[in-house]
Amino acid sequence: MQYFGGKQRISKQICEFINSTHTHTHTHYAEPFCGSCNVATKVNIPNKLLNDKNNYLISMFQELQNGWVPPDFVSEEDYKNARINMDKEPHVAGFVGFACSFAGKFFGGYARDSKGCGESGGNYALRGKNSILKKMSDLTNAKFTCEDFQNLNYNNALIYCDPPYKDTTPYYKKILGTFPYDTFIEWTKKQSENNTVLISEYKHNVPEGAKIVLEIPSRTSIRDASGNVIETVEVLWTWNEI
Repeated sequence: MQYFGGKQRISKQICEFINSTHTHTHTHYAEPFCGSCNVATKVNIPNKLLNDKNNYLISMFQELQNGWVPPDFVSEEDYKNARINMDKEPHVAGFVGFACSFAGKFFGGYARDSKGCGESGGNYALRGKNSILKKMSDLTNAKFTCEDFQNLNYNNALIYCDPPYKDTTPYYKKILGTFPYDTFIEWTKKQSENNTVLISEYKHNVPEGAKIVLEIPSRTSIRDASGNVIETVEVLWTWNEI
């Protein structure tokens, strides 16, 4: 299932690092921003605590655990109805809002390109359905919660954080508001006292004093406030001793 900001492209490298260094030392695996669970499904720690502040996304995962099956096809009218009735059928909104939206941005516009949901070209709904049902085979016993990360507290967990990257397009801002990046940094320091915390970010945004443990060159570049092009490198960083 396509998901704006998801880690599908680099999840293999992230999980190879996690599985080779940490799976034998922690009783739980936790994600405060689980998104589409591209990383969680590949981590070899059975006790998974998966959280996201988007209640529509979490409702979708919970209903999938209860046996709900997403639709094979979503028309543009279906897409509009899912958005209108978001709070009546939040699990449907969670699926349609990501799987059938342009670039996987939550209700960011009905996908129309050659691989879209519409009558022409492919079918994003069917692709999203097949993808998410495949993932659920690894998430049957996962615990899904919908909390602000500031309310979460873990113990003896491997915590992987994939927050909105600093100074980038915000995730569904109308629903979740502005991400409190500075507060997040302090939260990771606190959680690092009793857990191992790994955070995804662009290399140029890593805070002072943190340790980079993995670098993955990105296919994309971004522009800074002055319009200068910055070649991006995605990294895993931590406060812990690795």
